[in-house]
Parts: sequence; C-alpha cells; structure tokens
Amino acid sequence: MPVIHQNLAAGRWAQMTLSQQLANVGSEFMRWQSQKDPVLKQAAQDRMLELLDLTIKAHPGAAAKELGRLRESVCQPQHTASLKKYFMDFALSARKI
Repeated sequence: MPVIHQNLAAGRWAQMTLSQQLANVGSEFMRWQSQKDPVLKQAAQDRMLELLDLTIKAHPGAAAKELGRLRESVCQPQHTASLKKYFMDFALSARKI
C-alpha cells in the first residue's frame, strides 16, 4: 500500500508529541466514523491506520504494545463511543501544548 502521509512518514511525525499524534489519529477516526460515502469512509480509515502505525513506530517498547492494542480497538464498532472520548482527551491535551 502506498504511503499516504509521505511528509509525516519521512520524520515529521516523530517530532510531534504523543498527544499531538493521537489527536491527529483521532481526527481521522472521527472522519471515518461520520463519513457516509463508502469510498471516502475507506480513505479516512486508511489514513487513520497509517497515522496510528507511524505513532507505534515512533514509540517503541511498552508504549508500542499499548498503541498496538489501540489499533486493534479502533476497528471494533463496540468501542466507538469510548474511543471518541479517548481521542477528544488527546485533542484537548494537544491544544494546551
């Protein structure tokens, strides 16, 4: 699969804080959840998963393990409501930086 966020994958993503990274992942998560058009919905999911993979790569060790669990959860519909709050907390945190 081609890289969607080439500039971020080239190193800019790793310069962001974890809060900023997860806020951006959350933004794509919200787009994915709210999108009705199947093509646009799939594109938002692809972007979200790529950003989450970049986040996992930027945080090796125990953080990567927890982020891997988050990656598993985002694709499970029963977690949608709690994940919206989870990502909103990171969005608010990232704005304070």
